[in-house]
Amino acid sequence: MTRDKVKVEKLYEAVPKTISIVGGHVTKTYKINWEREGTTEFEGSRFVFTLAELENPIHEIAC
Repeated sequence: MTRDKVKVEKLYEAVPKTISIVGGHVTKTYKINWEREGTTEFEGSRFVFTLAELENPIHEIAC
């Protein structure tokens, strides 16, 4: 953990905005909503995030 505000800002700007999880037969993509301070479920917590699944075609992997 760091208290260096410049370093915190640099790290916050570099957090991922979307992620993809590759499974054996399906790949799911999620949008990440970052909040500097929680305003809903985790009110007052710092750097809270929520995931929203994005619509993407099912990618089946042939065995």
